[in-house]
Amino acid sequence: MSRLLTPILIACSLTLAGSASSEVPRKLTFEVRVPADEDPDVFGHIYICNGCTPETWPSVLAPEGGFKTRDRLRLTEMYLTPREAPEGVAPALDMSSKIPGDEMVYTGSLLSIRPIAYRFSSGIHFRMRVLRTTTFVYEAGRVVHELTDREGGKWILFSVPLSKTIHDPAGEGTLDPDQLDAFAHLKPPYWWSYSSRRLEEDLVVSVVGVADVVGSSWGAAWQMITGDEEVKTSIPVEEVLNR
Repeated sequence: MSRLLTPILIACSLTLAGSASSEVPRKLTFEVRVPADEDPDVFGHIYICNGCTPETWPSVLAPEGGFKTRDRLRLTEMYLTPREAPEGVAPALDMSSKIPGDEMVYTGSLLSIRPIAYRFSSGIHFRMRVLRTTTFVYEAGRVVHELTDREGGKWILFSVPLSKTIHDPAGEGTLDPDQLDAFAHLKPPYWWSYSSRRLEEDLVVSVVGVADVVGSSWGAAWQMITGDEEVKTSIPVEEVLNR
C-alpha cells in the first residue's frame, strides 16, 4: 500500500477568540507529517508548530514527500505525555524562514492507515493508529459529537478544519461545533451512527501509547474512547511546544 499522507490532528499552537455563538476561546492546530524513511513499518512522523499563526503558516514548507495540514480547530483541551523522537529522527525541524528557531516539534508517529468507507457527503474515511499518549478534556456545557461503530465502540470528534466552521476568519464556513447535530448531514462510515449531546459534567478521554483515529477526507478527526481517567504524566500541549 502506498504511503498516504492524510491529515491527522495532534495538537495546537494558537488560541482563537470565540464567535458570537460561543464565548469559549478556541485553539488551532498546525501540523506537518514527515515520511519515515528510516523505518518501513511507520508511515510518517508527526510534527506540530510552536509559534505558528494563520499568517505565518503559509511560510512553513513541508519536506519532499511530506504533508502539511490546513488550519484546524481543536474542540477540546489537550494534554500530552512528552515522547522522545526515535533514533535517527529529528526532535525538531526548521521549516519556516519567518519563525525563529526550529519551530516544528516531534509529537508522535503514524503507524498504520487504511480506508474503511466512502460516503458522498463526507468523502473517504480512514482508520489510523497513531503512536502518542494524550488526554482530551471536554468541559461541562460543551457539545460533543460522537460516532458509534458496528461493534458498539465510541469515537469522539476532536478536530475539524477551521475553514469549515463559523469561526473561519474569512466567514465562509457554516458548521457550528457548539450546536447539537451540527455534523449530522456528514455521513459516517456505513453501519456507523452519529449522535451529539451537551455535557453535564467534564468528560476525560485518555489514550496511552497508541491512539485509534478515524479521519475523513473533508477533514474531521474522531478518536476512539478507550479510557475515562486522565493520564497522570500528561501536561498541557503548549508546555510541550515551549520546551
